[in-house]
Amino acid sequence: MKKRFFFIASLMLCLTLGSTASYAKESISENAQVIEGENIADNAGDSKQLQQEQATEEKINTQIQDEQIKNAVIKGTVEIENLDDVNGTFSAVLSNVQNEDKIKEVLMAVWCDTNGQDDLKWISAVKNEKGYYIITDDVSAHKYQLGKYHVSVYAVDTEGKLTGITGTSFELNKSEIAATVEQNKKDKLKYDIDVSNVNIPGGIKNVWIPVWSDANGQDDLKWYTVKRNNNGHYTLTVDIRDHKGLGKYNVHIYGENKAGDMIQLGTTMFSIDTPKIATAEIVNKDLEKGTFTVRLADIDNAENIQNIKVPVWSEINEQDDLIWYTAKKKENTNEYTVNVDIKNHNYSMGKYNIGVYITDVTNAQYGAKSVSTDFNIKKGNIEINEKGDFSYQIIVKDFEVPGGIKKVMVPVWSEVNGQDDLVWYTAKKNGDGQYEVNLDVSKHKGLGKYCVNAYAVQPNGNMAGLTSSDFVVEEPELDRPEVECDKKSGQIKVKIPVKRNGELIKKVQVPIWSDSNQDNIVWYTAKKDSEGNYIVETNINKHKYHSGVYKINVYVTDITGMRKGSAGISCDMSPEYGELSAVDRDGSESVYQINLKNLNVPGGEKEVLFAVWGNERGQNDLKWYTAEKVGQYDYRLNVSIRNHRELGVYNVNAYYKTQSNDLQWIANTTFNVSQKVKYAGLRVSNIDGHKGTFKVTISGVMAPSGIEKIQIPTWCSDNQSDIVWYTAIKEAEGIYSATMDVKKHSYHFGNYKMSVYATMGNGIFTGVCAGSQTINPDNYLYSKYVSASQREVWLLGANAEQVQFPTWSETNGQDDIVWYSGVNRGNGTWSVTVDSNNHKHGGTYNTHAYVTKNGVRSAVGSTSYSLERIQTAQQFMNAKANMYSSRTPYLLLVNRSTHKVGIYQGWQGNWRCIQYWDCSDGAPSTPTVEGTFQVGSKGYYFDSGSARCYWYTQFRGNYLFHSVLYNKNGTLMDGRLGMPLSHGCVRLNINNAKWIYDTIPTGSTVVVYH
Repeated sequence: MKKRFFFIASLMLCLTLGSTASYAKESISENAQVIEGENIADNAGDSKQLQQEQATEEKINTQIQDEQIKNAVIKGTVEIENLDDVNGTFSAVLSNVQNEDKIKEVLMAVWCDTNGQDDLKWISAVKNEKGYYIITDDVSAHKYQLGKYHVSVYAVDTEGKLTGITGTSFELNKSEIAATVEQNKKDKLKYDIDVSNVNIPGGIKNVWIPVWSDANGQDDLKWYTVKRNNNGHYTLTVDIRDHKGLGKYNVHIYGENKAGDMIQLGTTMFSIDTPKIATAEIVNKDLEKGTFTVRLADIDNAENIQNIKVPVWSEINEQDDLIWYTAKKKENTNEYTVNVDIKNHNYSMGKYNIGVYITDVTNAQYGAKSVSTDFNIKKGNIEINEKGDFSYQIIVKDFEVPGGIKKVMVPVWSEVNGQDDLVWYTAKKNGDGQYEVNLDVSKHKGLGKYCVNAYAVQPNGNMAGLTSSDFVVEEPELDRPEVECDKKSGQIKVKIPVKRNGELIKKVQVPIWSDSNQDNIVWYTAKKDSEGNYIVETNINKHKYHSGVYKINVYVTDITGMRKGSAGISCDMSPEYGELSAVDRDGSESVYQINLKNLNVPGGEKEVLFAVWGNERGQNDLKWYTAEKVGQYDYRLNVSIRNHRELGVYNVNAYYKTQSNDLQWIANTTFNVSQKVKYAGLRVSNIDGHKGTFKVTISGVMAPSGIEKIQIPTWCSDNQSDIVWYTAIKEAEGIYSATMDVKKHSYHFGNYKMSVYATMGNGIFTGVCAGSQTINPDNYLYSKYVSASQREVWLLGANAEQVQFPTWSETNGQDDIVWYSGVNRGNGTWSVTVDSNNHKHGGTYNTHAYVTKNGVRSAVGSTSYSLERIQTAQQFMNAKANMYSSRTPYLLLVNRSTHKVGIYQGWQGNWRCIQYWDCSDGAPSTPTVEGTFQVGSKGYYFDSGSARCYWYTQFRGNYLFHSVLYNKNGTLMDGRLGMPLSHGCVRLNINNAKWIYDTIPTGSTVVVYH
């Protein structure tokens, strides 16, 4: 609002100073469009705010105007004339002007309150013959806005100043319309709307009438465009079937001005009554047929009903049988009916729910009523009569099922083992309207209690439960069995007496076995004797001749095929024996005699076996022995302990082999081998640190079974990595010894541990005793293998200031002797590495050790060994060089395989290598040329691309010796050597390239090979 005031004040100031202003008439859009279904709720909040802003602005403008007029020198009166409410035109006339001679021009500012001063227009007044100043204006110049208009009059005086003179205001508004709504005389579902006295200043482009019902908000809102009739009225016919509800209907009238703005002209409404059903009842209910009728009556406003839907369903299984019926209207009445048959509802029993839903002429659907009814089964009862021969008559009667039945089913089963013998019988209808089943229990699987149910099968196949009953059939029973056992022959006889109901027995079975896993079980079918007892006779030969306690069970199978266990009994067919023993045969614990006496096996044995093992290490020494039969009932076995070689408790298990070759256990016993080795003492002697040996002697060694062998494991390393098992030599009875040598123990000196083990005459290996001994080196000399061409020579325990190792090969005497200086390793240890490349020959080598102490050199030992003489790559090149001659005292060789250059001085057969360098010869794609050449031209440097090479010496064409690659500023580009890299030349370290340049004369021979 402050911004608008500032705009007016600024404009007035400009006019006062003599400025000119031009005004442009704003264009008004005529393309406004209203869409069907648009919400037309008024923006009450925005409208209120706008009214407040307008009132404030008007107050400010009036204050400004009054102040200017009060102080004005020029005065006058302004009036509104020729106000046309239809066309929206008017005139403003300024009269009674005072000091008119000071007026240069009269200006009038015109605007409407509706949107502030957005339509403000300055108009220059025209003076008429009466001296009045007049302007003519039109709402079209003010965006067709309606409401309060303001006219402020200003004079521009002769000095160019703008002065307010006077002002006025007036109203320019729409007309108050008249609207009526009446039901159409030809179609009662249509309503005629008439609107008159419609006027908007400036003219009307269109008249719109939105119509909607109160039901569900504005979901059925429709915008209708209305045309003007010849009588000036606007009329509209609304069909409620185009909407979505009954009840109150709202009607609004809008006019669209020429600016495209929608202006509400007025409102009205009309109402349509909703149909209602007073009576909903069940009639004509027939339980036998399963039918009924739903009657709907006493309906108000029936003319507004399109149809009535009646959903029907049973409460069972939720609404799985729900059906929506369309009610039929009875002629010449307002009654509706629906006929229902339960066959359409799966013949469901129980409560039926019925709903009533009206769909009115606008397609709106709503619940009107609900009702319910019941259809239940009369259960009836079951009669059971015994007919004899285990046959029964079952009668199902006194039941009723709504909707009728197809048949009656009777499931029957015995309680034994659940329903495993369930049979569904189809009952037959007799002359009395009852349903019968003849039952034979032998077709089932058990006796005892029988269960009987009855079901009605409905026309659609559904099973409807009716009633249930039961009856009992007695079971047979056996007495306790009796058994006769003959151990000598292995014969078994079982007798089973019958206690009662023997006629119900189909068969008696007797399983007999002795094995815990029933491996030898046999099922026998008992035979009935003349007294009615059941008999089984058998022999253990049918049970693999197994001994032990035989279990005997009895099972009876009744006439239904049901098998049931009865009381059991047992028969002892275990073998008998007098004694099982084990004794040391001669007291030496070498052989033990096993004796089994008075053995009696049912059915007889093929042979007897003894399983023998010691406890010390489980059954790792288990052995099976076949016993020798002694006499008619005794068995014997001699067991050598050498076969087991353990101390401690031994187990003996006795088995016999049946006539069917199965092993059967008889008995067990134990014996103990306990005698260990005894000794008098352990002694260490002959400790020699120079030779690296010492002697171990054990004396007074003895055992009951004698001594077979003494072993002495000896080691120095804590982890026993240097352990050696020595077999001692028998020096005399009970005395054994062994000599230990450090060379067998990785030349270790220090504290040695010894354990003594004996193998006794009975084969048992056992520990005897243990000890230890420290041995220190005393000028101990030995050699250690490094490679075929190298050997390490060590001197241990040397008290010396210097140690030397003169070494030579035996070929040609001592022509290749080398005096090696030993390396002091500390703690009196010295070593040297002998390399055959330092000598002339391969084969046997001799190394002596000399110790210097206080200036005195003494020989302390010698050793011999073999080395191979292996030539190096340089030695191969040396040999190859002697094959060539040169016109100068120099010869150059290039080996492309090893990437080496050799420089030789001398003559053919006597060339001596004076330089041996790494080089980089030609890459695989640009190899260095091979052959024999001569040195040619030389130079300081040459450039190859961006690289520079120094100190070149030519040996064939463009093949040169030269330096590695440098940048042209002198920095190194690529200094790699010892690999094939070049374009064919031989690259060298820059100092070596310069050496050739300075030293090797032209004409010297150059050999390139691989």
